[in-house]
Amino acid sequence: MARIVAFLFAGLLSLGAAAADDTPPWVADQTLANDTYADFHASGIQAIANRRDALEAALARAHASYDAAGSSRPTRFILTDGDGQAMLGVLVAGAVDKNGPAVKTVAVPNPYPKIGMILGSYYNEIHQPEDALRVLDAGIAADKLLIIPGDAAPILEGERALTLDKLKRFDDALAGIDNAVKQPGLAPPVKAHLLRIRGFTLTEMSRLDDAEKAYNDSLALEPGNPTALGELQYIAKLRGGAPAAPGALKPLAQPHN
Repeated sequence: MARIVAFLFAGLLSLGAAAADDTPPWVADQTLANDTYADFHASGIQAIANRRDALEAALARAHASYDAAGSSRPTRFILTDGDGQAMLGVLVAGAVDKNGPAVKTVAVPNPYPKIGMILGSYYNEIHQPEDALRVLDAGIAADKLLIIPGDAAPILEGERALTLDKLKRFDDALAGIDNAVKQPGLAPPVKAHLLRIRGFTLTEMSRLDDAEKAYNDSLALEPGNPTALGELQYIAKLRGGAPAAPGALKPLAQPHN
């Protein structure tokens, strides 16, 4: 049976207002991301396929959306990931403006890393890892455009590592996931998830001792996780001479925080 490595995407806020022709682009894009994500859970991967072109177009205009948000007067909008980032972003923006004319700063949810994640998981699911890598890189770049860097990048890096695993670029995958694991302030479920991806990559590289340690480290953060426990059983079978099984990705699985 093919092995499953699940990934998470959490921490992005929803923006529920319906898009209108005169709304800023990030509003329509947030609605698109949220609707796609909800429909995926209701009806499966076809929900993403039906919106693929719209999602691609949204991701392509991420930079222009940031520019439009930052240049708005007398209200400037900043795109952030989560409540904490929103508060800090408003404070930083206020400090930047303290010697100039008063500008009202409003934090709004940032849809573009989420869109990159949705598309990346979709392309991985339909076995187009080159496209997955392209959109995941775009999502990571969009996260870095925030006035305060968001917390989506480590999660995107995890999916990117799984994409590189599919391309048999194991050294690149390991380098990326090691960088993500080292990021400060990771929530325990996020770090545990990244460590499971590290274990998966190391298993594919036949570095079974290191893989076993990665899975055990993940279990210290998230005891009883069935993916980690199953992978440890798989490693034990490999050591007993069992043939390797193909890795498989389960898209858009969302662990509990």
